[in-house]
Amino acid sequence: MRNRIAHFTSGAVAAVLALSALPAASVRQPPADEVVLKLIAKRESSMNLGAIPTTILTFVVAGSLLDAADPSKKMGTGKTVCTFTDFSPLEFKASADCRSVYTIDGKGEIHMSSSRDYTLDPVGIHYNETRLAVTGGTGDYRTARGDASGTFRKSAEGISYAVDIRLTTDAQADAPG
Repeated sequence: MRNRIAHFTSGAVAAVLALSALPAASVRQPPADEVVLKLIAKRESSMNLGAIPTTILTFVVAGSLLDAADPSKKMGTGKTVCTFTDFSPLEFKASADCRSVYTIDGKGEIHMSSSRDYTLDPVGIHYNETRLAVTGGTGDYRTARGDASGTFRKSAEGISYAVDIRLTTDAQADAPG
């Protein structure tokens, strides 16, 4: 039995030594810095949906992107285009597929996509919470990937959404070649 343990131990030590001798390039590097943007997407304009939305109806909303830590600081603009895919008038609910483009001043665009569940109430049409996929971007965000979450906010100033965007970029793609 001692021979087996000694043989196993020496084999394990040899494996650890062999792995530690591998060149650094074969070890997977972690993704580039993760960035979290905490924004308030303030709705400033939207297409008038009329009394009852229907499937395949497309609507557009747009507005300012504000820094969540300092809402007096404008970070850029946001635009979203959605198409209703389902509507339940008796439940005051609708579903839509949406594409959003957030333009961050001086940095570029972040492109996002999601399916959203909307509520129809006296406030108007809005989603309560949603998850979005970051599908790419331009400028500083040209290799962006990640996800985002949005939460409905209603205040005296109108409708807005708290949006947290978590994204990473490919550092090697951004490095000079």
